[in-house]
Amino acid sequence: MVMQELNPITMPLDGHNLIEASAGTGKTYTITALYLRYLLGLQIEGIKSEPLTLEQILVVTFTEAATSEIKDRVRNRLIVARDALLGEECDDEAVNAIIEPMDEAQRKQAFVLLDAGAKSMDDAAIFTIHGFCQRMLKQHAFESGVAFNLDFVLDQTELLNEALKDFWRGFVYPLNMEKTQAVLDIYPVPESLYKKVYSILAKQSAQIIPQYQLEQLWQLKEQYSSQLIDFKKAFLASSFAADILACGIKKTNIAVKENSLNVLYDFCMSDQTNLAIGSKKQGFELWAQERLSDPKIYKKGAAVFDHALLPLFTKLAELEKQIKQGLPIAIATKAAHWIKQALITKKQDQGIISPDDLLIYLHKALTSQSGEALAKKISGCYPVAMIDEFQDTDPIQYGIFNTIFSQPSTLNDSNDTSALTMIGDPKQAIYGFRGADIFTYI
Repeated sequence: MVMQELNPITMPLDGHNLIEASAGTGKTYTITALYLRYLLGLQIEGIKSEPLTLEQILVVTFTEAATSEIKDRVRNRLIVARDALLGEECDDEAVNAIIEPMDEAQRKQAFVLLDAGAKSMDDAAIFTIHGFCQRMLKQHAFESGVAFNLDFVLDQTELLNEALKDFWRGFVYPLNMEKTQAVLDIYPVPESLYKKVYSILAKQSAQIIPQYQLEQLWQLKEQYSSQLIDFKKAFLASSFAADILACGIKKTNIAVKENSLNVLYDFCMSDQTNLAIGSKKQGFELWAQERLSDPKIYKKGAAVFDHALLPLFTKLAELEKQIKQGLPIAIATKAAHWIKQALITKKQDQGIISPDDLLIYLHKALTSQSGEALAKKISGCYPVAMIDEFQDTDPIQYGIFNTIFSQPSTLNDSNDTSALTMIGDPKQAIYGFRGADIFTYI
C-alpha cells in the first residue's frame, strides 16, 4: 500500500482506496466531494466518464444519524455547486476546482445533473450497513437463499435470555454436586453468564485464545480433588509448619506467618476444596517450589527450604490455576455455541431476523457457491461504494464489501469505474467495545 496525501479532487476513484481521516479533519467534506465527482462523471482526473446516478453511488455508514447527516451534507453540496454554475459566489474550493475547467456545454450538463440530484436525494443509495444488507437480501432473495418475508426485530435480548435459561437447565441440572458447585462459584445465576456469552456471539469470526474443552477441565477438577485428599493426609501427618518456621525465610513473608499456617491447617482438617489466605485469596502457590526457591525471601546466608510436601503444593497450585483460568472460558464457550444454534432454531421457528443476522446471511451468501453471481448483481447495481467510519468494521462487514468489489473489472462489465473507497480513523480502530476490529482495519 502506497501512502499519499489526500486530494479529493485529483484522487483516482478506481480500485480499492483507504482514506485515513481523524475526527474534525473534514471527513464528511471529502465524502461529499467524491460524491460530486461521481455524479458528474469525473472519477479519473482528465478523463470524462459516464455520470453515475444517485442510485448507483453507494454510501454506507453505521448509524441512522450518520446516514441522515451525510444525505443532508451531500444535498447541500450539490446545491452549492449548482448555484455556482449559475454565477453565484462560491467559497468552496473543491466545488470551484471541479467546475472551473468546464466549458459551456459541460456546465449545462452539470447543472442538469446537480439540480436533479439535489431534488432527488431521497432516492440516494445512502444506507446504514444493516439497511444495505437487508435491502440486498430482499432484492436478491433467490441468490441469497433467505426468505424475504421474515419479520425484522431490532432487539433479540428476550430471545437470548430465553435461550440462556434453556442452556442453563440442560447444562447445570444434570451435573453432580461437586461440578454444580464449581459452576455456581463462577456463575451463580444464568444472568451472570449473559455478558460473556453476548461478547462471544457479537464477535462471530473471533477465535478464543487460549481454547479450553470443558471435559478436559472436569478431568483436571477430578485430578485436583483426588490429589487434594492425598495432600491433606500427608500434611496432617507431617511437621511442615514447624519445619518451615525453623528455616531461614524472613518472618515478614506470608508463607511463614502464623495466620497463614493456621488457615492451611484448618483447611486440611475440613472438607473445603478451595484454599484462600489473606485479602488476595492466595492458596497453594504460597508454598510452591518456584516461590520458595527465590533467594530474596531468605535471611542472609540461609539455605533454601526443602520439604517432601513442596511438589504437592506446586502441583495443586498448577491445577488450581488451570481450573480457575480455564473453567469460566470453557463454560462460556460451550454456552455460546449452544445458544448460537438455539437462537437460529428459535428465529427460524418464529420467522424473524435480527440486525446481526442480516450481515451474517449476506456474507454467507456471498461466500457460497452462488456468491460470485450475487456479487456481480450487486456491483452491477452499485459500480462504486464509499464506506464511512471504516474503523468500526469487523471481518464479516469487510468481507461483504471486499467480495462485492474484489474484481472491479469483472464484477461489472458495463462500467469500468467500479471502486471501493474506505474512510476511517485509524486511532479509533482499537475501540473493540464499539465493534471495531484493529486487525480488519490493518
